[in-house]
Amino acid sequence: MAVTPYIEIALVNMWKRNAVTHTLLNSAGKTNIILLQEPWYNKIGTARKDLAREGTDTLGGVASPGWEILYPGVAKDQKPKVMAYAHKWACNNSTPSPFTIMP
Repeated sequence: MAVTPYIEIALVNMWKRNAVTHTLLNSAGKTNIILLQEPWYNKIGTARKDLAREGTDTLGGVASPGWEILYPGVAKDQKPKVMAYAHKWACNNSTPSPFTIMP
């Protein structure tokens, strides 16, 4: 009898907290997908632009080496209300995965 693979999904309201999001991403080792409601989404860098001497802010969510961020489609001046993270080992072709990730 074969064992059926299963997918672990976590859904968490982050209340736009950066440090708590980092903690979750570093401690959820067996989770395949994390859906964050009210994710932290703020300045993560500066992009060069000819018409802006100081550059323009690049916005994004919390990044972690073990997770792939899946951003939703949002308008230029809006922040996402939900973001998804997929564990990178699930994206790796050398490890069998019970699901396929399509951003």
